Amino acid sequence: MLTGSAGWPLLIALASVVVLMTLLAGRYYLNYEEQARTLEQGEAPPRSFPRWPGRTGER
Repeated sequence: MLTGSAGWPLLIALASVVVLMTLLAGRYYLNYEEQARTLEQGEAPPRSFPRWPGRTGER
């Protein structure tokens, strides 16, 4: 990648994609953890959380 014709621009583009994927995965994980803690405490999840069949008795 560094010695090819594309060189640094290709490497920068690849690094940007990796950073973006890492940020999105971290955000998803934090959201998942918040939802798991809320459900574990027995509280009703906020409206933004999807309904989980089986956990609330609904199917």
